[in-house]
Amino acid sequence: MKTCTKCQCPTPLEGFSNYYKSKDGLKSQCKLCDSLEYDIAKKAGKIVNGKSNHEAIFKAKHGVSPGTVRSYVNKNYSFLWGELTEPEKMSIIEEYKKFRSRKRVTKGYKVRIK
Repeated sequence: MKTCTKCQCPTPLEGFSNYYKSKDGLKSQCKLCDSLEYDIAKKAGKIVNGKSNHEAIFKAKHGVSPGTVRSYVNKNYSFLWGELTEPEKMSIIEEYKKFRSRKRVTKGYKVRIK
């Protein structure tokens, strides 16, 4: 028997999913609490097709994908994204949007006519 950390109910060991990182090899929440948590996240739109929807939420909030902002920050700034405050993050996202919307000058190629 093991006690679930979410519902505080004693449950047999078969009621817990495997988790290789824990000492006993089992998750701390029972399978029932895990499935309820998953259903709530799915209804809230945080999970789509069984995968986390963080990128879509970030893109809807800021208008750009997190991967492109992350690569822009890593290229132009030497600090970690997690160390920034929310206003600093928003200013960098706005700076990135201006960078992406700039007019690009393309070089014309000469076409050789025979």
